[in-house]
Amino acid sequence: MEEGQRRGGGGNLVFVPSGLKKEQTALLRKLASREGAVFQSTFTDEATHVVVNSLSATSRICERTLKYFRGIAARKWIVTFGWVQRSLAAGVLLPEVEYEVTGDSVNGASHGGPSRARGAVRPLMHGMQVCCIGFFSSILPVDQLKTILCDCGATVLSSPSEFSQQSAGQAVLIVEATDRTVHWQDFQALYKKYSLPVVNRQWVLDSVATYCLQPLDNYDVNYSK
Repeated sequence: MEEGQRRGGGGNLVFVPSGLKKEQTALLRKLASREGAVFQSTFTDEATHVVVNSLSATSRICERTLKYFRGIAARKWIVTFGWVQRSLAAGVLLPEVEYEVTGDSVNGASHGGPSRARGAVRPLMHGMQVCCIGFFSSILPVDQLKTILCDCGATVLSSPSEFSQQSAGQAVLIVEATDRTVHWQDFQALYKKYSLPVVNRQWVLDSVATYCLQPLDNYDVNYSK
């Protein structure tokens, strides 16, 4: 892999922790300082690496977090903390590929989403039109959800009335199906009004984690369609 590609194309390394313990974060800061890299607590477009805590010392499986989704959507390196430890011990920044996350606690141990995202020729949702409708919980605020969708190449609309019939891509309505104040009749009404798939938020998360568009029917909330 070319050096410029490994460093995110710009030369400046930016490390972002996700789910690390205090002592692990301190070691990540130490590595950043040694390498002349930037450490930042929040994920931004400038990030080159998201460093996660693996489920075990030898695994490359992690929990799903907002930064995990943001990193995959933006096609950044998602590496385990082992990369930090071994790089510090070696005195040199080791190749990331041997520490790249291969799976997560929800979608399985070996889906390879992070690697697939980095190697993608075009964004996952290129050409798609999506619209987020209704209330979204604080677990994943709608503004963050929209950012993830945009990073994946989708066109995010503010209203279903903005959908373009001329678009060759898929159009999808996304809802928060866990909201108990919304009933399946509401989803059915959305489908009847716009004749578009109505799927729950999990479709976005599973598609991004694996960097593979999941079948819409598996997440359809219009039960009587």
